[in-house]
Amino acid sequence: MMYGGLMFSMGQNVVGMPTGALLLMGLFFLLTWVIPDLRKINPKQLLVFYGMIAISLAHAGYFVPWCYYNGMIGFRTYITDWDAHIPYFWAPPREVCEVMYLGGQPVDWGSWMAPMVFWTTFFMLYTLFALSIVSILGRRLVTERKLPYPFGQMAAITIELAITGAEQQPQRAKLFLIGALICFLYYVPWWLHLGWPSIPDIYGWYSPPFGGFFPGQINLGNLNGALPCANISFPFAPFLWAWFYLLTTDILLTATITWLLMYIILPPIAYTLGLFPATAVDWGSSVWTYWKPGAMAYLGFWPAFAIVPLILDRKYIAQTIKSAIKGEPAGPSDLLSYRLAYVLLIVSFIIILAFWMISGGGLITSLWGLLYVIISLLAFANLRGEAGMLICAHGFCGWFQALWRHVTATNDVAVAVAQGPNYSVPIYLTYMTTSDIHYGTVGGKLAYTFDTLKVADQRGLDLRGLFPALVIGSLVAIVVSTPIVLWSYYTIGFPRIAIHGDGIWWPNQLWPSSMNASPSPYEPNGLLPYASFGFILAAILYVLRMRFAWFPLHPVGLYLGGIGPWFPTGAAAPVALILRYLTFRIGGSKLYEEKGVPLAVGVFIGFTFFLLVGGIISIWRTFYPA
Repeated sequence: MMYGGLMFSMGQNVVGMPTGALLLMGLFFLLTWVIPDLRKINPKQLLVFYGMIAISLAHAGYFVPWCYYNGMIGFRTYITDWDAHIPYFWAPPREVCEVMYLGGQPVDWGSWMAPMVFWTTFFMLYTLFALSIVSILGRRLVTERKLPYPFGQMAAITIELAITGAEQQPQRAKLFLIGALICFLYYVPWWLHLGWPSIPDIYGWYSPPFGGFFPGQINLGNLNGALPCANISFPFAPFLWAWFYLLTTDILLTATITWLLMYIILPPIAYTLGLFPATAVDWGSSVWTYWKPGAMAYLGFWPAFAIVPLILDRKYIAQTIKSAIKGEPAGPSDLLSYRLAYVLLIVSFIIILAFWMISGGGLITSLWGLLYVIISLLAFANLRGEAGMLICAHGFCGWFQALWRHVTATNDVAVAVAQGPNYSVPIYLTYMTTSDIHYGTVGGKLAYTFDTLKVADQRGLDLRGLFPALVIGSLVAIVVSTPIVLWSYYTIGFPRIAIHGDGIWWPNQLWPSSMNASPSPYEPNGLLPYASFGFILAAILYVLRMRFAWFPLHPVGLYLGGIGPWFPTGAAAPVALILRYLTFRIGGSKLYEEKGVPLAVGVFIGFTFFLLVGGIISIWRTFYPA
């Protein structure tokens, strides 16, 4: 549709918003006004429905299965260096894949049977792996620490207003509707121009300086040299402001300060002091090369969100292990008993490791890859809980390659290639599990399940029966989606599928010659000092918050403010911070809870309504161009 379709997958996108599940909750809210008897539905049924939809759409979205299978086709037909490294049960031979480019062909189910069985089993193992981690950490993060999980809050509030709003909370329900209508109407001119280009693009979003991952993102760079080396990017995105409005003030304050310092204030000062070459006045030729904010965020802040909370919660982890050994039964707020959760974690880990190794990976490289996956999931759990984020240390920024390569012990392309699948298989599987695509493989399933637990906590519902529903939802999505993708490639033709251009090139950036474009942390002027600084800074903020309840800064805010310039989350933080300040200044927490929150949630739900209409127009125009 636009921006590679990233914003318009119903299950996921570049920041992991559960747009599909929230869309259905929003539609249910509207239906209750037409069919009031729907308000009699048991809230537990809605909880199970939300969980099943969220975890299923985590798989059946943009990155998975579409881009994932594009990558398999890319192995055989596009990035042929990989061809000899990839087993037959990942993708059929080149001649089978090339037929997909023609269209109008019958599906070669026989040749695809082994890959379909392998990937279906592989994805389900990741589902069980993610659910086991949620089962172990759920009580701590959701019930005890009371992490906000903003998307879980959105779902819970939408369900609450759908069931009780018209009679018991009419004012909040009306504000919800007003917010949804405002956001939907805001995007109408854009999707009208999208479907009918003769209609003027009144926002100018299709022309510079607009562009990026978010509709309405304006990129001002260094203001034509006025601020050398700065990078100013701002999103005119009410859904993003509404989402951030639900975050805590300390996170927004930290994100605002971090964004201002890292991208606007400090780079021009560093340039003036001569720390950057005199000829390098723009972001790409100076800051990204010498300042390395990506190293601080993706290699520093990001792993700190996994490791530091785990250390701080060591007593809780020890208690769960004791409960598992004793065989204590699951409580009403537990997804599984701790014994079953740990058994599931260990068994799924061993089988996943076996899958990596039978694909050609070595034991050490596969273990390192899975350790990287675990750290990612732990970071996602905390990021999701504090801010709703699901952004990772992805490959497009180069930090994934740098972190991986030096551990696998070579900067020499020839040596890496000589390792064959021992090197290439684990690195590809790690990338496909922890980079952008993790929304569909494992990260999204973990995050959306945590969101579901937050819905249960907010609504006072128990979790009995939820685990099998989540497993069934994931299994159905995995089993159904793959044949649909293959059928569309053979029938319509791979080049005619709008998504065909994304994912097919991903293997290229993981080939050693491409990876060596990223500096290693152990090379001169490498990333290690920056990554270490980021990790230590985040750890210090964690400790200070634990020691002093009044401490005003939050480590997660470092990440929100520091991950630009592609994701303008830092620039959205000051807008939400000002809105929160005005709300509390005018009417205190009562105004915030009774009016601000339902209005903000409505705005985001209105965005999902827009996605539905825009998605339909996009699909229509794929086959019937304007």
